[in-house]
Amino acid sequence: MECEIIKKGKKSDLTLITAWIFVFVGTIFPQILSREFFAVDSSWLVFVQLSSIFALLALTVIDDRFRSLRAFSLVLLIIHLQFFVRWSTIGNFLGVTLEPGFWTFVANRTLAFLFSLLLLAVLLLTRYNRDELFLRWGSIKAKVEPEPLPTLDDGKTWRWVGIRWGAGIILITFLVLALQNGTLWILGLELHTVLIVIPVILLMAAFNAFNEEFVFRAAPLSELREGVGKRQALFLMGAVFGISHFYGTPSGIPAVLMGVFLGWFLGKSMFETRGIGFAFTLHFILDVIVFTFA
Repeated sequence: MECEIIKKGKKSDLTLITAWIFVFVGTIFPQILSREFFAVDSSWLVFVQLSSIFALLALTVIDDRFRSLRAFSLVLLIIHLQFFVRWSTIGNFLGVTLEPGFWTFVANRTLAFLFSLLLLAVLLLTRYNRDELFLRWGSIKAKVEPEPLPTLDDGKTWRWVGIRWGAGIILITFLVLALQNGTLWILGLELHTVLIVIPVILLMAAFNAFNEEFVFRAAPLSELREGVGKRQALFLMGAVFGISHFYGTPSGIPAVLMGVFLGWFLGKSMFETRGIGFAFTLHFILDVIVFTFA
C-alpha cells in the first residue's frame, strides 16, 4: 500500500511539473517575452510551440502518466488557433476583406466561438461526458468551500458570494478600462446605429463568454483535478487565462493579474456549483462592458 502511494505521488508530481512547463511554453508567454522585453520577431516560435503541444498530446495517448493532461493539451492547441487564426487570414484566403473595426471584431469573436465548438465536438466524440465538461447550469445554492479570503471562509452560498464578489469584479474591470484611457464609443453613435450594434454586442458577449469559460475552464478542469488536484488545476488554468489576456482589453500586467484571479474564481464556481451557469453569467456581463469600451 505504501509503495502504491509513493508511485502515485511521483506520477502526480511529474504531471504537475509538465503542466506548469506548458503553461509557459504552450501559451503566448514566449511571444510576450520576445516582443516586450527583447524586441525580437517571434513568428518562428509558433511552430516550435505547436510541435511541443502535439508532442504532449501524443504523450497523453501513449503514456498513462500524462492521461490527465489530454484535454489540457487540446485546450492549448485551440488557444493557438484562436490567437493566430484571425479574420485577416481567413478573409485573405477567401478574397473577402472587412475594414478594421467593429465588423472585424465580430468576425474574430465568431471564429473563436466556432473553435470552441470544435473543441467541444472533439471532446464529446472522445467520450467525455456533460458532467466532466460542466455542461449544466449548476446550483448557486451550493456552499462555497472555505478560502483564506474575506467572506470566503465561513461557508456562505454562491448566491451570496456571487452577488457581492461579482459586483466588485465588475467595478474593478470598469475602473481599469477607464484608467487605460478607454472610452464608451457606443455613446457617440446615432440612435439607429445603436439599435443595430447593441444586439450584436450582446450576441458577441455570449459567444465570447461561452468560448472562454469552456476552453479555459470547463474543458480541462475535471481531468486536471484527477491528475494534480483541485487547487493546482485552478491555479494552472488561472495562469493560462491571465497570460492569454496580456494583449486583450484591458491589457498588460493588470489584465494578467485580473485574469489569473478571475480564472481561479470562476473555475472554483464550476467545481462547487457543478455547472457553468454562474461563470458564464458573470463573464457575459464583463464582456458587455469590455466590448463597449475602445
